[in-house]
Amino acid sequence: MKVITDNGKLSLLTDDGIYIDNITAHAENNGEHYDILTRCSGSWRILSESENRVSVSDGVFSLEITGTGAATLVKGRFSPNEKINGLIKVCFFKGRSNIAFDKAYLNGFTMFNGVRVHEMQAPVGVSRLMGGEYRESMDFAVAEGVGCVLFGAVEFKENVTLTEVCADGSFALCVLRESQPFARGDEIRSDTFVIKKYENFNGALCGYAALAERYNSERAVTLKRAVIGWCSWYYYGPGITERIILDNLAEIKKRKVPVNYIQIDDGWSLSRGDWEPNAKFPHGMKWLADRIKEEGFIPGIWVAPFTAENGSGLLSEHPEFFVKSFESDEIYGWNTLDFSNEKACGYLYELFYKLSHEWGYRYIKIDFMAYGMSAGRYNDVNFNALKNYRRAAEIIKSAVTEDTYLLACTSPLLPAIGQFDALRTSMDMFERWGSLKSVAKQVFLRSYLNEKIRTDPDCVMLRTAENEDGECFRKCTRNSKEIETYLSFAAVSGGIIMLSDKVILLKDEQLEKFSYLSPVNQRAGIPVDINENDIPAVIDCGIQGNIRTVALFNWGDYPKEIIFELAGKYGVFDFWERMYLGIADKLNFVIEPHGCKILHCTPIGSKVLGAFHRIVPAFKTEGEMITELKENESILVSYDVSVKHCKKTENCCGRQKVTATNGGKIIFAGN
Repeated sequence: MKVITDNGKLSLLTDDGIYIDNITAHAENNGEHYDILTRCSGSWRILSESENRVSVSDGVFSLEITGTGAATLVKGRFSPNEKINGLIKVCFFKGRSNIAFDKAYLNGFTMFNGVRVHEMQAPVGVSRLMGGEYRESMDFAVAEGVGCVLFGAVEFKENVTLTEVCADGSFALCVLRESQPFARGDEIRSDTFVIKKYENFNGALCGYAALAERYNSERAVTLKRAVIGWCSWYYYGPGITERIILDNLAEIKKRKVPVNYIQIDDGWSLSRGDWEPNAKFPHGMKWLADRIKEEGFIPGIWVAPFTAENGSGLLSEHPEFFVKSFESDEIYGWNTLDFSNEKACGYLYELFYKLSHEWGYRYIKIDFMAYGMSAGRYNDVNFNALKNYRRAAEIIKSAVTEDTYLLACTSPLLPAIGQFDALRTSMDMFERWGSLKSVAKQVFLRSYLNEKIRTDPDCVMLRTAENEDGECFRKCTRNSKEIETYLSFAAVSGGIIMLSDKVILLKDEQLEKFSYLSPVNQRAGIPVDINENDIPAVIDCGIQGNIRTVALFNWGDYPKEIIFELAGKYGVFDFWERMYLGIADKLNFVIEPHGCKILHCTPIGSKVLGAFHRIVPAFKTEGEMITELKENESILVSYDVSVKHCKKTENCCGRQKVTATNGGKIIFAGN
C-alpha cells in the first residue's frame, strides 16, 4: 500500500493494485430554505506513517488508511469545532479508481422513523451503471469492471453507512446522521470501511461476509444449524388460540410431520408492548410451552419488543422509556424504546428472561426490529439509531439461555452478524406467485449472509383452496407446479424451514412433499447467474455427500431454455421427474413457466446417483457404506455399494432391491 500527497492532493495505491486519486471528504447539512450546505476537505497532509498504516488530515477531516495485504481499510474522523444544524451525511472518502465499472451490486433501504435501514424488505439487485450517474448503496457495494471491487463498511457500531458508485470508477464511503444536532466540540468517527478487489461478484460477497464477521463481532461466529418447524402466522394470522396450537401440535405428532419446532406467532399477547397472554390463552404461555415440550418438540414464540402500540400499558405508564423529539418531550414518530435509558434496558432484559428462562421458549422470533431505530432524541445525547439497535442486541443475548435460538426479523442485515442466530433476508412470502419471485430474488442475492448468520427465507405454504377453511388468514393462489418451485427454492436457500398451514387439512401427498425438505439443507446455494438475471435462475448447491445439486428456475411467464455448463462429466438425476438421465457435461432444459428442475449431479463412479425423498441430499457414509436413511426413503445407487443394517429382500425387473431396517429402499441402477 502506498499513500501519496502532492501539493495537498491525496492518492492511494492499494496492495491489490487499485489506484485511487483526487481523494476528498465532505459533510452535508440542511440549510434554512430547503438547500443542502456542503463543507469540503482542504489540503491534506500526512500526520504519521508506518509500513502499513498512514494517517492524514486537513484539520477537519482525518483518515487512517491501513494496508493489511489482504484488504485496504479506512477509518475517518470529522471534527470541525463548530455547531452544525441538521447534519445529514459525512463522506469520509471519495475518489476515482483506475477501474471503470459496468455493473454494480447495490443495496436499497426502507425508511423507519427518519432512518434509512438496509433490512429484509429493502430492494437489492445488480444494475448496469450509466455514465455520469452516481448510484447509492447502503452499507457496501460491489462494482464490476476488470474483476470486481468491493467497497463499504465492514463494521456497524457507530452510524448507518452509505456507499456511492459511478461508472467512471469513482466511489464514496459515507455515514448518515439523520439530521441530529451537532454541537461545538463534537466529532464523528466512522466505522471501518474496506476497499478490496475480487475475481467476481460471488467471491466478493462471500469475502465480504467474512470481513463483516471479523470486524462487527467481538468473537468468531458459531453458525447454528438451520432448523425446521411449524409456524402459526400465515394460516391463522393474529387469530390464534391455545386450542389451535394444541390441535396442530397433535396432528403434527400423529402424522409424523418432520418438524422439531412449534412457533407461536403474533396474536398471543395483550398488546404490542404488554407481553402477557390474552384471554385466548387461558392456561398461560409457560403451560403451553410445557405441553409442546412434553410432546417432544421445542417451543417457539413471536415478540416485537422495541415498540409499544398506542393504548398499551407500557406506553401509558412509562413514556420516559421512549425516544423523544428534539423540540419537546413528545415521542418522536413511531413509539421507539430508548435503550440509553437504563430502566428501558431493564424492561427488555426482564421480558427476554421471562420468555426464555421462566416460560421455557427456546426459539424466539424478534420482529419489527427496525422500528427500534429512530432519528429522535435519546436519553444519552451520544446515542443514535444504530447504537440503540446494538444495545438492544446485547441485552437480549445476555437475558436468554445459551440454547435459545434468536431469529431477527425486519432487522438491519449486516449489523445482525454476530448478534443473532438467524436473520430474515426477504419480504414476507404472502400467498401469490409474484411474492415468491420477490422473495427468491432477495434471498438468492443475499445468500452470502448464510456464511455467517443462518438465513430465513420465510415460511413454506403447501395449501391450495381445497386445504383452507374459515380460519384461513391468507388465501393462497399458487398452483401445484408453483408449489414444487416454492419447495425447491426453500430447499436450496440453505435456511430455516417453517411450515405454515393448518396441518389437519393437508393431504398425505402434500406432507410427503414437505418431507423432501428434511433433513434441512445447511448450505446456501450459489446464484451462478447473479450478474445476468434479475432473479437468479441457476443455483448451485455444490457437492454434498457426493451429490451436486443444481436448481434451474424459470421465473417468467413463458417457456425458457436454460443452459448450465457442469465443467466435467456428471451423472444426472431429475428429482421431480424421478428419472436418471445419464451422463452429461452440461444441463440444457426448456423449463415451463413458473417451473423448475432439481438435478442431482454425480461424478463418474459415484455410489449414490440420486435421491427420491430429498431435494438437496447429503448422505453420510462410512467408506463404501451408506449409514443414514430416512424412514421409507428411496435412493438410486450403482451396483457396487453396501448399506449399513440392510438386508436383501427381492430381485425384480433386473434390478436388485434392498430394504433397510428403518424401511428405506435402495434401488439399484441397471448395468
